[in-house]
Amino acid sequence: MPLDLDRRCSLLIELGRALVRTGDPGSARQVLDRAATLARRRGDATALGQAALVRTDRLDFNEVDREGLALLEDAAAGLAGSDTGLEARVLARWAVTGYHARPEQRGELADRAVAVARSAGDSQALGQALSARLYVRWGTEPAEVVRPVADEIVALAEATGDRERAVDGRLWRLIALLELGELTEAERELHAVDRDAEALRQPLYRLLAASRRSTLALLRGRPEEALAHAKAARQIGHRGNEPDTDAVYWGQAFVLWQEGALSAEDRDEVEAILRPLIAASPLFAGHAVGLVLLCLGTGRADEARGHYDAIVRRGVGELPHDMTRVWTLTQLALACVAFADRATAELLYRELVPLAGRCAVMAGAVVCSGAVDHYLGLLAGCAGRPDDAAGHLERAVALHARMGAPSLLARSRQALTEVAARPAAPPTDRPRLDRAGELWTVRFAGRESTVPDVVGLHYLATLVAAPGREVGALDLVRMRGAAPRGKPDRDGLAADRGGPVDEVLDAPARAAYRARLAELAAELDEAEQWNDSARAARLRA
Repeated sequence: MPLDLDRRCSLLIELGRALVRTGDPGSARQVLDRAATLARRRGDATALGQAALVRTDRLDFNEVDREGLALLEDAAAGLAGSDTGLEARVLARWAVTGYHARPEQRGELADRAVAVARSAGDSQALGQALSARLYVRWGTEPAEVVRPVADEIVALAEATGDRERAVDGRLWRLIALLELGELTEAERELHAVDRDAEALRQPLYRLLAASRRSTLALLRGRPEEALAHAKAARQIGHRGNEPDTDAVYWGQAFVLWQEGALSAEDRDEVEAILRPLIAASPLFAGHAVGLVLLCLGTGRADEARGHYDAIVRRGVGELPHDMTRVWTLTQLALACVAFADRATAELLYRELVPLAGRCAVMAGAVVCSGAVDHYLGLLAGCAGRPDDAAGHLERAVALHARMGAPSLLARSRQALTEVAARPAAPPTDRPRLDRAGELWTVRFAGRESTVPDVVGLHYLATLVAAPGREVGALDLVRMRGAAPRGKPDRDGLAADRGGPVDEVLDAPARAAYRARLAELAAELDEAEQWNDSARAARLRA
């Protein structure tokens, strides 16, 4: 006798769940798509929601699962207003799956998921919804906010015997503890993750446990052990077809390379993983900065500079507040100092200084690059502020010593020694321009000259009054009044005839304007090639 549709749909969902947990996500998707088709045909919102949850159970951080996203959206529409735990779980998964594709929507979805789960009194759904809310706000909330939520997730999981959610909550705890520099507490938390992973016996959780053992072993100064754990985690992930396996491995192997503990063959493999991620991943900058440093460390300075400039052109302040942002900024700081890029050093410093006193942690504690103060010290030194540099590096030394992280401690001590040994910069004699009627007095390096008023002196006075700050050609023009104009050229820019100006540019300013137009056109082409629609829209505005 043929199975009725209800039974068939239920069995397909359970088969899909088993395939996911045993490491066959491709087959699982085919089975679950069939289940979703049956659920839609029968108008069964519950079955559709269950199929959607299982189908999107393994998330690839570096891709957007648009089919899974559409399925979750349909399931949420069918469950809307039911106020059930299933509705809460679907909303939570929708928020996480749409992390890259729907950034404007994900926070609201996660908040709704938490509210529905609390209303339904479903502890398991609430744990998932709280985790989703942390996920979609990753990079925007400090450890003091994350930790109590993680504690609630663990408590809910332990009360319901939900080991999967317990691992989830413990990983959030681990992230918060590392950010605060509490390495001993982090090791205790990882021991609990190990225990739950062994009990679950699923590739995902064994991968999570092994890879985080690598993170903590390296912090404790045991690079050989860290490399062994990273490679073991990669093998587990490959056997289980876990989607983020290589992305996790490259991050951990890269840090080992920075410590001088990676072979040239392994380093080349890291680069082979990185390049396609840079081309396709929404987490572009975090991958690209790794390639910048690899190129610098292997004698390819020109290629490194090209990748570095591409990141900086996108805007340091425009880097998304996501799971990789703080780590990306610290690694960008290393490249910035290597290139002696003083202007970008100031921009990076402003982005990182609110995080002083904390550690930079990437993704789910895949990598911890140590005290943010270490990188602030390097940036302050690059920007010519040795006293600020020394202060930050002293705080980095203190944090790394308290953590018991010998390699990080040695690095910060060395940087502090170099700052202390650097000769003080000689005092700078800044030029001075004073105007009296139609005459200017220019003083510089002990010399003084009186010259007649021309538009270029107005521009020069503005620039001298803003040392270290970039002032665009058009900004200079807007600071001036009306002026006689020559015949406009092919750009519609009039030649300067001297004296006050309105919409008038002298030859150098027009050249700067044309250069900026060309730069904007190149940025627009780059944004369109990278499918960065938000950036392209800003450039066209």
